[in-house]
Amino acid sequence: MSNELSKNIFLGIAEGSDVEAYLFDVYYDEIIRFSISSSQSLNVEFNTHSGDSVTSDPAFQTFWTVSEHGAGTQTLELSPEAGNYWIVLMNEDGSAVIDFNITFGAKIPLLYTVALALLAGGVIALLIGSVIVYFWVHRKKILR
Repeated sequence: MSNELSKNIFLGIAEGSDVEAYLFDVYYDEIIRFSISSSQSLNVEFNTHSGDSVTSDPAFQTFWTVSEHGAGTQTLELSPEAGNYWIVLMNEDGSAVIDFNITFGAKIPLLYTVALALLAGGVIALLIGSVIVYFWVHRKKILR
């Protein structure tokens, strides 16, 4: 979400090679590493790319896998696919300096099913193990 209400933002996801070609000779910052410490502080490392060119309007580019633009909160939904994808956040008009807040989230629809299956598998393994231990301990009584 852009904090400067007079500017609309653009948010897009595309193949890395397409984004690199689009941003060729354009000044931009690339986040190369980020982490959240135990004290909830965000640590971000940037790689600054130099350039003198101005980008064209990102909303009119055809290489985006998914994109949104406009004022206020923008949300993207994408099903994961193999590849090298970049997330791009910029002013909708391609101008420099952007002020934003960002929130990431992911939905993992199979997580509940996988957890339930693992729990059920663990219970079954425990029951089978208990039966084996019971018969092993009482084998002398069975052999008489």
